[in-house]
Amino acid sequence: MSFTHLHVHSNYSFCRGAATIDNLCRKAGELNYTHLALTDTNGLSGAVEFQDHCSLAGIHAIFGMECWLSDFGLDRRVPDQQSPTYAQSTRSSPSFDRLVLLAENEQGWANLCWLSSKLHSEPGGNVTPVTLADLASHHQGLVCLAGGVRSLLAYQMRVNAENTAHQSLTELQQIYPKSLYINLQIHQPSDVRLCSNLARLARRKNLPLVASHEIHYLNDKDEELQQLMTAIRLNQPIREVDPSETAAAHASFLTPAEMDQRFQAYPQALRNSVRIAERCQFRLPLGKTHFPIPALPSGESADSLLRKKALAGAIERYGQITAEIQLRLDHELSIIAQCGFAALFLIVEN
Repeated sequence: MSFTHLHVHSNYSFCRGAATIDNLCRKAGELNYTHLALTDTNGLSGAVEFQDHCSLAGIHAIFGMECWLSDFGLDRRVPDQQSPTYAQSTRSSPSFDRLVLLAENEQGWANLCWLSSKLHSEPGGNVTPVTLADLASHHQGLVCLAGGVRSLLAYQMRVNAENTAHQSLTELQQIYPKSLYINLQIHQPSDVRLCSNLARLARRKNLPLVASHEIHYLNDKDEELQQLMTAIRLNQPIREVDPSETAAAHASFLTPAEMDQRFQAYPQALRNSVRIAERCQFRLPLGKTHFPIPALPSGESADSLLRKKALAGAIERYGQITAEIQLRLDHELSIIAQCGFAALFLIVEN
């Protein structure tokens, strides 16, 4: 396989993705893909379902997220908005960037979970983009793809703000020194020039390229459905929806041959998609319990501490521990120990 899809939205990208996970995995299997990523917008809700359906299709699941990054603190100045260059820009200036983050290992998954929680930490269900500081403190185990046709980086290049884009990448490069890639996408003919400009910027920054195609639906016939979903999400008539709010044009599930055709000029970017996929070996440890470990006194295990607390509680309740009470206490504690739930009981007690 010469290519792997690394930027894929499902219906778990609420009113953004128009494809179900089972259909995405089935399509990937039909096209003989060996790997597939799921990168829903700011969330990981479909992860368990995704792993299950990938397993059924014989596909290696890659867990990721399209993460919104606040532009606070970065120099985002662009040319005069009355300039011809600005007028030729096909999209409004975004107020945040879109990064694709992929988990290489368990630590990467944990950091994805933290970032997803941070994105949704505001009351009322509003999404607040994460900051560079958030990324810096939770970068381990993650591969970062910067760019793509809907990104802030792409906007900066469209309006000839290459120095600003250079600065943006410098800050990301400091966070992901060995795992930052420039994301190339060709959704329509006008994107060819953008790819050329991004590739030039990547050479300037000594960064590798990766080819991707941002998927929001299976077939082009679903493009109108995705636009309708966007209008519903924004509670606006379709004719009033800003193009920057919808998916990129022709955001369907492309075949390997179609991707090879589009990226003939960037064979290394195609190969890098496979190399990234092979780096991402994390699998969800389903069927196992994972409880936080409470603070334990020196020399104590969760089981021994729970036994001491249970015994103290029984004495407080009954005054005297009879043989019958001891037998019942031992029985209950043994069941808890066999199930590995001692830590959970200690957490709940606190």
